Amino acid sequence: MAIHLRATGYQGRKVQLILRNPDGTDKIVLDILQKEECGDCTGIIMAEGMEGLYHTRRTLVRKSGSYQEGSTLTMFPRVEERLPKITLMTRGRSLREFERLENLLWKVLSLRWDCYLRVYSELSQWRELKVRLEDVPSDKTNTWLGLGDYTHVWECPLLAVDPFWYSREIKRSIKRAQMTPQGDGSYLGYIELVNPADQDCYPDWASNELTVTTVWQLPDGFGIYTAATAPTPDKIGQPVMHKIPDASGLGPGKEFLVQTYPDRPTLLVRDGGQDWARMRGEAFDFPLPAGTVTPQSVPVRVTGGTDDSEVTCYMPQRWDRYMGGEA
Repeated sequence: MAIHLRATGYQGRKVQLILRNPDGTDKIVLDILQKEECGDCTGIIMAEGMEGLYHTRRTLVRKSGSYQEGSTLTMFPRVEERLPKITLMTRGRSLREFERLENLLWKVLSLRWDCYLRVYSELSQWRELKVRLEDVPSDKTNTWLGLGDYTHVWECPLLAVDPFWYSREIKRSIKRAQMTPQGDGSYLGYIELVNPADQDCYPDWASNELTVTTVWQLPDGFGIYTAATAPTPDKIGQPVMHKIPDASGLGPGKEFLVQTYPDRPTLLVRDGGQDWARMRGEAFDFPLPAGTVTPQSVPVRVTGGTDDSEVTCYMPQRWDRYMGGEA
């Protein structure tokens, strides 16, 4: 059961700090109050002094020749880590309550582990940023801890090595029983992909446990073969597909995870084997474009397997800011 420090009777913007267990379940949830909207309430309060939480830091990469006038911009800005700062106030009605708040806050915020800063929106879903302390918090109170009105102020420098905000992941699944036999031993079905977020999406694909040898063919986003990229002339204009991991497939007792993000291993197989090496040189080149609000159907094909053979597509929703950017 998670510990939840709740803000009762509070009507301002809802912000939370969340510490999670290794399995992804919440361990401690702290409701963070807004100083301007909570009056003399007690709890953990977001005080004045915040930066770096809105736009993601990007650096325009320029190059210049020896005698070039000015410089030339490269196509893609470099996305930097995020180094936000927040100012938090702990305020209790008694020394006991104050000490409890301080104890909970530093169980969540640490230099040694990550937590999640979650912001709720009136227009869309919550979004959260994975952060940890980048340095020790700076003490901004001139009195001894807990004396006077049982209030203390901390300026907290944070680090987010992944600078994007994430909303709830979108998931779509299909089983072989929902697909149409093609007469050559394969089955063809369609799955809808969507990405309403304001950043490109790199989907992950995962199977259930295979009970017989199975060859899944998965789409590369909305990519289409051109005359320059098609392996054979009959593929021109057809969706780009990848066999997992190749034409021989995977045997019984195995499960796979396909990651389409460029700097991650393309294939992971839950058996400790070397099947990942069979896709080492194969990359998914077509992320789902930002602002894809209308779902688009893409083909999925399977050879072998059973009616219960299933593949699931997970679509992370990445955002530049904690609010705004909806298509």
